Amino acid sequence: MKLRRSKKESDNKTDSVDSDVKQKDSAAQDSSKISTNMSKNKKRKMIIIDIVIFIILCLAIVGYLIYKGENKENTDSTNDDITYSRVEVCTAKENVNILNKSVEAINNNNPATASESIKNIETLASYEQDPYCLYSVSRLSVNISDAERARKEYDLLIKTDITNEELYQVFGDSLTPKEDLLSFIELVEENNKLLEGNLLIPTDETVNGDE
Repeated sequence: MKLRRSKKESDNKTDSVDSDVKQKDSAAQDSSKISTNMSKNKKRKMIIIDIVIFIILCLAIVGYLIYKGENKENTDSTNDDITYSRVEVCTAKENVNILNKSVEAINNNNPATASESIKNIETLASYEQDPYCLYSVSRLSVNISDAERARKEYDLLIKTDITNEELYQVFGDSLTPKEDLLSFIELVEENNKLLEGNLLIPTDETVNGDE
């Protein structure tokens, strides 16, 4: 009888141990599943956060580009209003004499007369909005090798959209077409750079003058 009980008790202990092992295995599996699920959820959250950040950055960049473009359009519009509106200055009756003297100065190619004509024109109010004033100052500035002023007035002249035909009606045969005037300005600019660098090759006249 004792042997049967001992065997029975042994079987019960074995069953109990097996049950405990199964429970531990089950708990371990559950814990592993929970850990895996938590890891997956964490990855999903990170992906969602990355997507949201990317969208916000894209919207910010688009907004900045739109803002920048609108500002540029407003600036261009403002500049257009200033530089493209023509005002009759040099061709006004009270200033025709100044314009005629500038034409004479262009023909004579005299630096002193050119400088005087430039000063007379620049004293006129709103002269920078009159293409005929601008042409005169730019052309006369070439005669006295003032490349900076010639370029400045030429750039404003181009913005007035005046044609060579319109300029010819005032300057006649004294006119240097706008394209040629630009070439003259560029030559003066190059020559001034050479002078600043002491690289100007002396001409026959300057050599003879030194002698």
